Amino acid sequence: MTYKSKIEKHKSSTQDIVIALKDEYLWLDLLGQKDPPIFRLIAVIRRLGSQNEQMESESWTIKSIAGEVNETPAKVTKWLRQLYDDIWQLNEDHPEAFPSDGHMYTFYFRDTDEENYQSFNLRTQATFSVGDSFEWDFLRGKFRTYTFYVESITHVLRFGCVKTTVYFKSGFYNSYRRTLIDKGEFLRLISWRELHDLFDFQIDDLLR
Repeated sequence: MTYKSKIEKHKSSTQDIVIALKDEYLWLDLLGQKDPPIFRLIAVIRRLGSQNEQMESESWTIKSIAGEVNETPAKVTKWLRQLYDDIWQLNEDHPEAFPSDGHMYTFYFRDTDEENYQSFNLRTQATFSVGDSFEWDFLRGKFRTYTFYVESITHVLRFGCVKTTVYFKSGFYNSYRRTLIDKGEFLRLISWRELHDLFDFQIDDLLR
């Protein structure tokens, strides 16, 4: 199998970051006290996010947001990215700080076309099955897409507690492709190493 060059890793735009933060604007309150200009920025994101929640819309640009905060677009861009990264870091360090009900899950997202992997811990009452579609605008700041599907689910019991990891993969579930992979593994025509190391389009070439 010929290995092709790696695809350049995606870099989210500032607009993607704003959309991501608007989607989960309540989490901005978990970041603690901020300096007045950053507090004003958070207030703007909260307003835009609450409008989305109420099915309302307001046109905005990074320039207009910077104008409300009375700072330069470059500085606001830097702050937005920092706020977004801080939420991910807080989730990694203190997942219990994110208020919600239900079972604690570790969501493991991957885009093999970019070798991009991220995880997020969250409690939810939702249940998941292999093949389920999953959309989350909050992922726009990390991935080129916000549409994933459930690839597999793992439950581990330790010290009387069940930990569940849901593995998501970018794109949409293809049951025929999954059947071909299972058949290829069973007949030893495709190896675990190939499935792990190759990009999806390279695996598709191998399956064909």
